[in-house]
Amino acid sequence: MKKTITVLLVFLLIFTAGLSASAAGYTVVSSPQYNMAESFESSVTKVSKNSKWALADTNGTAITGYNWEAMGDITSEYIPAKKGGKWGYITPAGAELIPYQYTTAGCFKNGVAMVQKSDGKYAYINIYGDVIFHSPFTYSFSPSEGAICGMINGLYGYSDTEGNIIIHPQFEMAFDFHEGYAAVKFGGKWGFITSYGAYSVKPAYDYASDFKNGYAVCRLNGKYGIIDTAGTRTSSFDFDYIGPPDNSNRYPAKAGTVSGFIHANGEWILKTQYDFCYQYTDGVARVYKDGKWGYIDETGTELVPPTFADCGEYHNGRAPYSLDGVLWGYLTLNVKPAETTPPAVDTPTPTVTPTPDNTTSPNTDGPTIQNPASDSTRPLTPDRENCISMKIGSKIALKGIDERTLSAPPILIDGTTMIPVRDVVELLGGSIAWNAENQRINISLNYITISMTVGSKIGYVAGIPTPMQQAPVLLNGSTLVPLRSVVDGLNCELKWIDTQQNIYIYYK
Repeated sequence: MKKTITVLLVFLLIFTAGLSASAAGYTVVSSPQYNMAESFESSVTKVSKNSKWALADTNGTAITGYNWEAMGDITSEYIPAKKGGKWGYITPAGAELIPYQYTTAGCFKNGVAMVQKSDGKYAYINIYGDVIFHSPFTYSFSPSEGAICGMINGLYGYSDTEGNIIIHPQFEMAFDFHEGYAAVKFGGKWGFITSYGAYSVKPAYDYASDFKNGYAVCRLNGKYGIIDTAGTRTSSFDFDYIGPPDNSNRYPAKAGTVSGFIHANGEWILKTQYDFCYQYTDGVARVYKDGKWGYIDETGTELVPPTFADCGEYHNGRAPYSLDGVLWGYLTLNVKPAETTPPAVDTPTPTVTPTPDNTTSPNTDGPTIQNPASDSTRPLTPDRENCISMKIGSKIALKGIDERTLSAPPILIDGTTMIPVRDVVELLGGSIAWNAENQRINISLNYITISMTVGSKIGYVAGIPTPMQQAPVLLNGSTLVPLRSVVDGLNCELKWIDTQQNIYIYYK
């Protein structure tokens, strides 16, 4: 009888706890039991007990033993894991893929991962564990956009993905390339460089983040603001905090006692009563007030009031949470799936807009091609001498008072502006050669040479490997290449009129 009563009491306690959690706006998936728990950014995540790590499924249940001393981020089917003092790679089921042999191991990206071998040297391996090339640096990072950041004698520079230094170590600190630009610190200040090593934004800031969707967060004199890829300040620099944006360009921000979300131009989208708000993931943002954490949806509606000692980002319908700051479990929220671009918070056109090559759009099974304008639409009149004017979707190009019919209109492919290369290069006064056998394009202008190959995102400027945001393509008999790669490579200037989708190229 006592045993029956005990079982009923335990059941009642669990049931009551579940009702309490549901009333608070969340449902417990896995009760707090872990010393550490990570967000679900894939079908599995990592959890820890007694300084050992295991893999867990979406129910928050460990599916392996606690076999590893550490694990890297789970970004692919090859998970970095440390066992017996050495790093290797395992599957999402915990099976060994690449033997434990490295001092450190990074995540795989595009089939390549950075590892540090037992001799202290950095190398880059493929998914079979074969060394592809060695790093020229004494400290090295993972590849990003065809370039690798590394350090020699306390200074940072960049190599290509064959181990050749392309930007000599000269910076006090440097970040990876994102959207064609890298944040670097020189003379105690932060700026941005292009993949050719030239400054696109001269060092002037106390801090600079990576570019995302054409914008970067910077700090100046203790205050935060936002700039575009041309270095133009699109917002005022009077915020106490600006966090990283989501894919809809909503920035968590704080100014004085106001906390919420802003556009890239600094205008408020949503103001809240919380002390801090954080980035939206899957339509949910974490909020913080009076030492406790909770969640809101995209309208600012409170899903869970500040209740937790700590909690993690909401991914794939799950989030880690802790009531006491010691033990962690998993919860789910009653929230509708986030729209790709929520209509209530569409970002308005800022005062100065980035060029289209510095924006990104979601990848699909194939490239997304956008032709918003018809062939009969004329581009804007050139606004100064030595200017070529073109428009997305139009076969007309204007050079001064001269008009030329292009073989194909400029188009957008996955957010990158693509142009008919022969027409544009000849308008600039250059020459172009086409090798049909290997589908290679060779451009020459003012002693500058550019080489590109159809289907490859690596081009060569003066023989230096240079990443491109989109590979050249053959479309209806015309070869289309990324506008930004041609303009930057030939030392021209570019201006983008967003409202007209018009391109100005200024040449010397």
